[in-house]
Amino acid sequence: MATLNISFYFPYSWYQWRSVKIRNRYNDLLGIIKFGKETNLAVSNTEVKRLKFSTDFYACNLDLEQIEGEYALVYFDINNHLDLLKSNILQVKTFETARQRSRFRKSLYPKFVKTRLLQEDKNYGIIFFGLIISFIILGSGIMFVDDEIEHVKDLKMNFIIGLTSFISLGVLLQEADTTVVGYQEKISTIIIFFLISLFYIENLAFLLFMTSLIFVFTVESLVEFKKMKDS
Repeated sequence: MATLNISFYFPYSWYQWRSVKIRNRYNDLLGIIKFGKETNLAVSNTEVKRLKFSTDFYACNLDLEQIEGEYALVYFDINNHLDLLKSNILQVKTFETARQRSRFRKSLYPKFVKTRLLQEDKNYGIIFFGLIISFIILGSGIMFVDDEIEHVKDLKMNFIIGLTSFISLGVLLQEADTTVVGYQEKISTIIIFFLISLFYIENLAFLLFMTSLIFVFTVESLVEFKKMKDS
């Protein structure tokens, strides 16, 4: 009994609330592929001769003899939006490794490249670094604020900025899929929040420390954005 690891990838985050159904030649439901998820399907040459993938009026078949590896990707073979009127644009391709599947996925939808989905492509190092900075900002007001009334606003602002940044990065970390544009917009917004927080830090030494952290985070993010543009 072999196992096929299947996921689907469409542009513009299409079908994020829908799924792709997998059936056998007798039209029995074998499994469902959900957005941003991978379905592990046990198949056998003696029990299942052909797999049928379908969503809405799109459908395609995969003969088990055509399977070349343990990983599969369901996708649309389209060049423009008019192709969506064709019922045969749904395709499935198998791969020997997850890396090969990921490389093929990146080559899809060249005209939709600005909204290419990210799965394992997110830079988790940058996100975790941002979470650390957010946590420090969150506590900076409490650590360096005096008891004077005029500093209460500083504490509130840094608390709000730190908490908002922390939650935003946490959501980005948990998201199974996001677009490149969405990813870059969220990171850019976080950088702006970080820069604003510097105006509410009274302690000079801590200000210099946070400035250096935010500078490194900004440079690393810009380098990552350039890599995404060149890929």
